[in-house]
Formats: sequence, structure tokens, C-alpha cells
Amino acid sequence: MKEEKEEVLSRLEQLESKVSQLLTLRQEGAETANYQEVHLNEVQRIVLNQNTPNPFRERTSITYFLPEVTENAMLFIFNVDGKILKKVDLQPGEGILEVYASNLSSGIYTYSISVDGKIIDTKRMMVSK
Repeated sequence: MKEEKEEVLSRLEQLESKVSQLLTLRQEGAETANYQEVHLNEVQRIVLNQNTPNPFRERTSITYFLPEVTENAMLFIFNVDGKILKKVDLQPGEGILEVYASNLSSGIYTYSISVDGKIIDTKRMMVSK
């Protein structure tokens, strides 16, 4: 037990020494160090969020985001058999679609976002009347 404790303490001292060295190199701005700052730009990508509420009785909201460079974007709503019930043209930017259950039966439906004829993402929603 004593040997294990000494081993752990030794490793801890080694780690502390290495951390101290790295901090010193960073503060000095040493070009020879393997230290590099990386700044990540906010990448704009297509986002299709889960509808809320889900399940729903009367109305639900589907939110999405399309980068400004997006063209030919659509949202499709399908029944359980894969039949397209509704298709909506989408514009770039943030958007919200309201879906009303008045013309839908209780059950599971899917909705997909498509860009240039390619399905990008699909989610499920449930109508519970």
C-alpha cells in the first residue's frame, strides 16, 4: 500500500512539472512549443428540430435553420405509409412551421427537410386525439 501511494505521488509530481512547463512556454509565447491556438468559426449547417409539443392534439411547431446560401429547400410531411401529405417551400434563415392536427388522424407521422432534392434530416411526430 505504501509503495502504491509513493508511485501515485511520483506520477502526480511528474504531471505537475509537465503542466508547469507548458504554462511557462505558453506565457513566453515560445514558437518551438507544440502549442497552437485554434479559433473555430461558427459553422452554419442545416438544422431540423424536433416538433414541440410531441405528441400533440391540436397544434405543434417545427423549427428549422437553413444557411443563407441554401436553395431549393422543402419540408415534407409523410403518413406512416410514406405518402406525402404536405410539402412546404422553405426560405433561408430560421423558420417555424405550425402543424395543425385538424386534418390528421391519431398516429405517427414523419417530416423531412430536403435541399436540392436530397433528404437531409427526418423526425417523427405523433398526433394523439
